[in-house]
Amino acid sequence: MVANRSFMKRYVFCVRCFGNGETFFGLLRQMRLIKLIFMKTFFLLVVVFALALAASAQLENTKWKGMAKVPEPFDCVFDFRKDTVLLKGNGVHVIETMMYRLNGDTLMLKKIDGKSPCTLESEGYFKIVSKGDSFELVLLKDDCAGRAEAFAGVPWVRVKEQ
Repeated sequence: MVANRSFMKRYVFCVRCFGNGETFFGLLRQMRLIKLIFMKTFFLLVVVFALALAASAQLENTKWKGMAKVPEPFDCVFDFRKDTVLLKGNGVHVIETMMYRLNGDTLMLKKIDGKSPCTLESEGYFKIVSKGDSFELVLLKDDCAGRAEAFAGVPWVRVKEQ
């Protein structure tokens, strides 16, 4: 009988607080549903964040050789660092230093320093069309016409480190 008294006390508490026992259990179901939705949303955000980091890491610490049109065809190398990319002429001297951001297949380039006629802080947006160990940039929008002409439609081949 003692177990019955304990149950009755809890039931009376539920009835006093929530009107009847069913309302209390309905509230518990809603709380579990909210917790489940929160956990799924949190998991989705973690996955999206991880994918964004992975996308950025695809270019980090890599070099790509191509023939930039500046204005005549010229052997150049994109040397991607953590958040900047150096455009090197003949793979040695730095022509341009740009900040970059990769979002999915869209590459944003922003001039920090260099010899091009682009103004400082000018931004260009390119779609990366990847083809194995090479890619091409397709112009989406660029504040600097010279950069758009130099990089768009040029195949860039990954340089293997020895």
